[in-house]
Amino acid sequence: MLCRSLRLATCLQQGWLTQPRHWILILVKKLEVARTTWKTARRQWVRLLVMAGLVTGCSYLAYHFHLVREQQAVFSHFFYFPIVLAALWWGRKGIGVAMLLSLALYLTARAAGMFSADHLVRIASFLLVSAVTAFLSEHYIRQERKLRSQRALSANIVATVPDCLVVVDRDLRIKRANRSFYEKFQTSPGEAIGRPITSILVDETGKLKEALAHVLDAGEMLTDFEMKWHSEEEGERIFSLRARGIIVAEEEEEEELIVLQDITEQKRFMEEALEESEAYRAMIELGAQVGEAVI
Repeated sequence: MLCRSLRLATCLQQGWLTQPRHWILILVKKLEVARTTWKTARRQWVRLLVMAGLVTGCSYLAYHFHLVREQQAVFSHFFYFPIVLAALWWGRKGIGVAMLLSLALYLTARAAGMFSADHLVRIASFLLVSAVTAFLSEHYIRQERKLRSQRALSANIVATVPDCLVVVDRDLRIKRANRSFYEKFQTSPGEAIGRPITSILVDETGKLKEALAHVLDAGEMLTDFEMKWHSEEEGERIFSLRARGIIVAEEEEEEELIVLQDITEQKRFMEEALEESEAYRAMIELGAQVGEAVI
């Protein structure tokens, strides 16, 4: 009882019980993990059941044609389907299916007294096809995981970039953006995705739309395009915009990457420095005039 009271006091001290959002986020994450785990387990069970049915069917074909009908028909060609499927699903572990079906073919042929060199060639073919398919499957899975890891790393880097990054299609509709963009322009992915970027940036003159469209049409890069945007919280902000066309993959259409950098403070600093410089120069000129008048 004392230990439970101490744990409760610790939770209260750290603010855990006073932050329902914190608990909701934890619950959502756990539910998502459980959902993913359940889907993975269900997919594996379905694969096992399908493979068990295919192996049983192929074994029955070997028994029926060798021992019942005493024929060497082309039934063994059906063995390639479960062999290739197992290698694609489980990689090198799937070679066990090829070995099992090879054993079934060998035993039924020997029992029927029909075993020949053709059966040895067929068994070697089963094992070779399974091994090659397993190697290609594992290589593809490794490359896919590597690509997924690189994409996740790129997404994390983009998410932490302080500048606003936006990708738009040829119609200038937003396809994706980073967190800085949503925070700076006070919007969300649900509201922004699919909308023209000119509507969010309030392009009243149409100059921004014309400049962005020219980037994709002419294949040129847009640099140092300044625009103003009014924020309800921070007031008027000044952005320097850069844009260029990108192609993520050969089969995809060309997109446009837009980088928005908030240069409001830099502009203010430059204006203040310019004003101080002009004031200092005016003081020097005034001093020189006063000196000449005295002389």
